[in-house]
Amino acid sequence: MRIAFLGDASLTHVIRWVQFFKDEGHDVLLITFEEPLEAPFKIERLKGLIPTKLGGYISRLATTKELIKKFDPDVVNSIYAAGYGPLGALSTDKPLVVTCLGSDILVDYPSSLIHRLQVPFALKKARLITVDADLLTERIEQMGISRKKIIKTFFGIDDRLFHPLDDKEWPDRDPSPTIISTRKLFSIYDLDMLIDAVPLILSSKPNAKVVICGDGPERGRLENRAAAIGIEESIIFKGALTPEEIAGELQKADIYVSTSRSDSTSVSLLEAMACGIPPVVTDIEANREWIENGKNGILVPAGNAKELAMAIINLVNKKDLLDSMRRLNLSLVERKGLWQENMKLVEERIVSLAGQS
Repeated sequence: MRIAFLGDASLTHVIRWVQFFKDEGHDVLLITFEEPLEAPFKIERLKGLIPTKLGGYISRLATTKELIKKFDPDVVNSIYAAGYGPLGALSTDKPLVVTCLGSDILVDYPSSLIHRLQVPFALKKARLITVDADLLTERIEQMGISRKKIIKTFFGIDDRLFHPLDDKEWPDRDPSPTIISTRKLFSIYDLDMLIDAVPLILSSKPNAKVVICGDGPERGRLENRAAAIGIEESIIFKGALTPEEIAGELQKADIYVSTSRSDSTSVSLLEAMACGIPPVVTDIEANREWIENGKNGILVPAGNAKELAMAIINLVNKKDLLDSMRRLNLSLVERKGLWQENMKLVEERIVSLAGQS
C-alpha cells in the first residue's frame, strides 16, 4: 500500500508515525515544509519559508498536488489538523486521514477565525480522524463532525526502551532525590512553574536536584532565571536528547514532573510511567485520563509552584505510595500505552480505506 504523509518532519512524533508504516512494509512519502530529521524513508521538502499562516500552506498547493499525483498513493495522511490538514484536503481526491496532535484542536482551533474555518474543513473532508485523548473527540464533535470516523489511539511507548531498572542494573544511582522534566522548553509547558518550585523543594530536601531534558526557545531565559534566583547548582539543563538518553535519565529519576498548561495524551508522561517514575503533573483534562490523583500520581493546579513543591516533598517521603504508584503505572501502560499494539489498530483502519473513492 502507498501512503503519502503531510507533516512537520522536524518532529519526532511525525517521523515515528511514518516510520511505523514503513516498517510494516508500506511504500511511504513524507511531504514537509520543515528541515527534516534524519529518516530512512523518502522526504520531499517544499521550497520556501516555513509558513506561519494558512496562506503559506495554500501557496504550495500546486507543488503538493504534483508530488501526490506523481507518488499516486492509496491514502493521504495529514499529520496535524491545522495547516497540513487543509493542505491535504485540497491536494487530493484520495481517501484522507487527519491525525490530530492536540495543539491543533486545543490551541490553534480557538485562536482565530481562520483556524475555526480551516480545521473543521479538513476534518469534514477526512474519512478517518485519529486522536489521542477523549477531550479531542469531544472538541471535534462540537464542530459538528461525527464520532463514527474518529479513532482514539495513543502514540504509546516502546517498552523495549522505556522500562524500569533496579539498583543492581544501575549501581551508580544517586541517593539524593532527583526530579525530572522531559518536556520541550516552550512557553506552553510552563517550566517557570518548576523553577519557582525548586527553592521550596530545596528548603526541605537540600540535596535534591532537578534534571530538565529538552530544548527550545525558552532555554536561555530559563537558565538565566535559575541563576538569578540562586538555584543553578541544583538544576541541570540537559538539552535535546535521543530517546535512548531520555530513557536513561528517567530510569535514574525519582519523580517525574510536567507543568504543561495544555496537552493531549503526553508521550513524555507515558515514558515516565513505563520507567516506573511516579508523576506529579498539572491538573488538566488530558492528564486526568491517565492519572487518578493520589493513586497513581499527583495532580496539581497549573501555574501553582507552591502546590507543586509540596506535592513533590510529600511524595518523596512516602516509599510505600511510591512503590504502589510504580506498580499501577507499569500495569496501566502495559494495558493502554504500548506503541506497536496501538498503531496496529490505526493501520487496519487506514488499510481499509484503500480503493475507496
